[in-house]
Amino acid sequence: MNRFLMRIRARVRDGEEGFTIVELMVALSLIVVLLVALAYTATIAFSDVALARQRQSANGLASQVIEEVRALPFDTLKKGLSSNDLTIATDTNITACGTDKCYKSEPIPLSGYASGTTIQPLVNHTQTITVGPTAYTVRTYVTYYQSNKTSNTFRVTALVSWAASSRAGASHKVEVQTVVFSPSGCLSTATHPFAAPCQPFLYATGTSDQGHIDITGSIQTVPTFERASVWLAGNDTSQQIEQTSSVQGLAYTSGVSRKDPGVDETYQGVSQINSGADNDPASPNNDYLSVTGTQAALSALSASGALGSLTLTASAGDTTGTASTTSGTSSHPCPNASGVNQTDGQPCGDAKSLQVGTLKASFSVIAGPSDLGSATLAEILAPAATSPGFAFTNRDITPEATMCATTSADGCIHADATRTIGQLTLATLPANVNATPLTGWAGYYVRVTSMADSVTSEAGVGTAAPTATAAGSISFYNGTGYTTCGLYGAHTGACALSNGNFQIPAVHLADPDHAAVTVDLTATIAPGATSVTSTVATCSPACPNTRTDSNAKSPSPILGSVHYVVGMGTTLADLTTAVNLGTLQAKTSYQAAPSG
Repeated sequence: MNRFLMRIRARVRDGEEGFTIVELMVALSLIVVLLVALAYTATIAFSDVALARQRQSANGLASQVIEEVRALPFDTLKKGLSSNDLTIATDTNITACGTDKCYKSEPIPLSGYASGTTIQPLVNHTQTITVGPTAYTVRTYVTYYQSNKTSNTFRVTALVSWAASSRAGASHKVEVQTVVFSPSGCLSTATHPFAAPCQPFLYATGTSDQGHIDITGSIQTVPTFERASVWLAGNDTSQQIEQTSSVQGLAYTSGVSRKDPGVDETYQGVSQINSGADNDPASPNNDYLSVTGTQAALSALSASGALGSLTLTASAGDTTGTASTTSGTSSHPCPNASGVNQTDGQPCGDAKSLQVGTLKASFSVIAGPSDLGSATLAEILAPAATSPGFAFTNRDITPEATMCATTSADGCIHADATRTIGQLTLATLPANVNATPLTGWAGYYVRVTSMADSVTSEAGVGTAAPTATAAGSISFYNGTGYTTCGLYGAHTGACALSNGNFQIPAVHLADPDHAAVTVDLTATIAPGATSVTSTVATCSPACPNTRTDSNAKSPSPILGSVHYVVGMGTTLADLTTAVNLGTLQAKTSYQAAPSG
């Protein structure tokens, strides 16, 4: 070492004579060894990266095959592979085991599909898929799980292989397996064992629409309005049951509103409450909710000018309530219309509302120097406090005395709704007009009383036929007094219909106390008509009380309009009052649990 150092110092001191050939060769040899080592390491690393990429693609293909198989109808899956699949004979993974073909000692179910049949990915069971530069052979096998041919359980295997020389000794094969089982009651050629529901589908809704009376037209000097409305109370409850149960309810109070051009509608009342319950574990919510409401004091909606006005009066104090539960019990009370709570642990929903005060739409006009006073366009009195509108839905899996009386198996779903509407008066004369020329006039043009209806519907096993009952009567001025007719049933004599409408005579009054003042009233009003429909299931043995759908409907007790015109040479008021008191409906549907 001392000599080596002395030589270096001598070179520095005496000049630049360079390294010897031996020294240069040693240095170059070291560099070459290091570069070869680096190149080898990089080659191995790149090969491993390539293999990992290929294996990742193979895993993706295998998972895709498994998901494709799981998406097939179970009846297709259990048929297995095709005995006419030519790729089976060339597949060395499939061996003979007695009279069966086996994969890894488990028998393969084979079915005689016609030649040319394709069922991805079972027929043909071998396919070639290219991803990037690599071609993969993908094979799918269906075998009886643990060789048990009676358990209705199958093993599905996806085997993906590819040719590669990048990593000697490394496996170029990926295998993914899953076990598929479908219990009794879940088989269907239209479904597969994972997405297919094993439960029956049941749906019910009980509804009392928010009926309304709409007023359009014009009154002298009153600002233009598009529509003025009187709204009745309403209810709705519904439930849907399959894998999970969901129940919703809502109730509306009565009220009034006015829609003016270019602005949003203005309301007094028409308040809504809601309830809801479900037992979906994916989005946990309440399994019980009960809500009540009371309508506070309200202000009248008025529009007026120098010579006229329009006034809408809502009902204060209306009450509402709704309950929804997926498990009706004493701690989750859900009463029916009779106040009896459901305690069977099954889904239940109700909704109710009661109009407490009077709903009214009226107008006034001034004719020359005289105020003709206020006239009623429409007025609805409150029904009895014991007669709220009510809607109810309920599921039963065992019979009840008043619903689903013979149910069993999949059970039954029930819906009902009831409604009572207070006395309805349409069109009175202005308060200061002299009605003496109208013989027998009792202060109103049309009046509807005793309006009450109810509907019931059931679907499922052991159900009753739907029902719809309704009552009510109408009285209208006939020129010498009043004609009274039932809204439902036969219409004959003075109550006979013309083009579906009651024959209500027009009224023309020339006011003897106000020169040139006239009042003209005309009405076009039709009675309501209930309807029921249902579909009885066809099955063997016979099931006469199993219904797949059922519907009971009671439309508005009356439907039509009254045209009201006040004139004095010119038109002082021209108003049309259109009446639709809403539809009462109970609707249910049922689909049996799938069976093989």
